[in-house]
Amino acid sequence: MNLVLSFLIVFTIEGVVFGEPEIKPSPDNALNLIRLKEKSIEAYKANLYKGIPLANLLEGVEFKGHIANLYAIIIGEKDTVVASLSEIMYPWNFSEVIYATEREIIVPAGLKDKIRPKRDKIARIIFAEDNYPVRIVDNPAKLVVKRGIPRTEKKDNSNMYAPYITLKYGEKNWKITEKILRALRKVDIERVIYGYHRGFHGKCIYSGVPMRDIINKFRINVKHPQRTVIHVKAPDGYTVVFSWYELVNSKKSDLYIIADKVDGNPLLRGEGKFRLIAHGDFFADRSVRSVEEIIIEEVKF
Repeated sequence: MNLVLSFLIVFTIEGVVFGEPEIKPSPDNALNLIRLKEKSIEAYKANLYKGIPLANLLEGVEFKGHIANLYAIIIGEKDTVVASLSEIMYPWNFSEVIYATEREIIVPAGLKDKIRPKRDKIARIIFAEDNYPVRIVDNPAKLVVKRGIPRTEKKDNSNMYAPYITLKYGEKNWKITEKILRALRKVDIERVIYGYHRGFHGKCIYSGVPMRDIINKFRINVKHPQRTVIHVKAPDGYTVVFSWYELVNSKKSDLYIIADKVDGNPLLRGEGKFRLIAHGDFFADRSVRSVEEIIIEEVKF
């Protein structure tokens, strides 16, 4: 049975990667267990999944570009979703995104003498941190890696100050100012900053507004949230990319903030007025020193 399943769930990696890598998950290598509440046609139910962190499966893939500015289109038998590569490769806990190979319904303790749980062999990618489990891909066949907004380099980066943030969705633009942020819910994040390349940077407390609250403030409703990405751009041309779900529909959404204070003081003028703090990531690569634009894009396949 394991040999048959291993053959069925081979899938390919395409896009901005070197070579033509193939992923061959095996139930024998399943490392993680996650519990997930799901809505079926008839009712809500809870399942226990056994699987392999997707990050482990992608460990040997060499990407053409910085992970912080790459996203993945995951194509399955019926569904196609997008995810930032960072939410797969940079989480605090690798079990946040898994390739599940087994599923078993969770039976309440009071019913265990009446219901015997059934264990199914499956092939399914699951984003366990999503509040509503929409990004579930059965029988994934292909993962296509794409670049976010191209990065540009400016010769003079001495002034990173941007007086406001421009939020863009389609042909609509909004201006995010200090006055608007002042009226929204504030959170504090104690941040130990550790970069993928440079290691430890420092420790401090940032104060700001969750990006989810900013997007909700302008009542932005995208048609296909599971296919939407959010780009963030700095005055020096540095760009990073997020999925809609990790910023708007995640148990970790409050960990991604637009900060205007550090240790109780305004940010230094030369370093920008507003800073993106990506505390939901283990590495600091998607934290942006000065935010100039936030661009919401529905990805076309």
